[in-house]
Amino acid sequence: MKIMSIELFEFEKRFREYMNSTYWCKNDIAHQMNHGDGVWMNFCYLVNTNHVYGLDRTICFIGVYMHDMYCSLNRETHNELASEFILNIANTKDKQLALVRDLPQKDIELIAEMVYWHRSSLEFNVKKFDNELGTYIKVMRAADKGKPDFKSWVERSMKYHEGSENQIENVKKHFIEKFSEDGYAWKNDSNYKELYKKDYEIFQKELKEWLKSV
Repeated sequence: MKIMSIELFEFEKRFREYMNSTYWCKNDIAHQMNHGDGVWMNFCYLVNTNHVYGLDRTICFIGVYMHDMYCSLNRETHNELASEFILNIANTKDKQLALVRDLPQKDIELIAEMVYWHRSSLEFNVKKFDNELGTYIKVMRAADKGKPDFKSWVERSMKYHEGSENQIENVKKHFIEKFSEDGYAWKNDSNYKELYKKDYEIFQKELKEWLKSV
């Protein structure tokens, strides 16, 4: 991604604040701005650790901070709604979106595709896209899903099953079905394991050790 300039820094600051006060603040607790910031941190982490070159920082930043803008309207179609908004951004008059409106049409379409395909429930095959678009999308999807974190994922699952008669067994069953090497968490996106390769390997090691101990 390109080197940060003062102008770019100021744009990112204003754009983030605008998206938060206009859209993200209306979302459920799991999709507030701290999630957006987390996705951006993940995006930068993946670009750096995988030595991904040639991505435009502005396109990446805008895509990340617009991807969940319509969660409050409809969780099932929020990606479609946001993508459509971006494609029709020329119709908006808000000055905070001026830089987005002024982007070349191909960049606007790229951002719209990133936002549309960010949902992990959508089956994604990078081979269906050209190299540039496919790279933006696969990094976006992996950044949104987040780094494999065994400790926090177990704690979240334990909390979800808290009070159930067989809490440990329920969590164990859930982890085997979802997060084992053949788990459904990875099936819709083969690129995830590739991008988080070292983190994924550590996660699987921790999972196997935990399963032996419970």
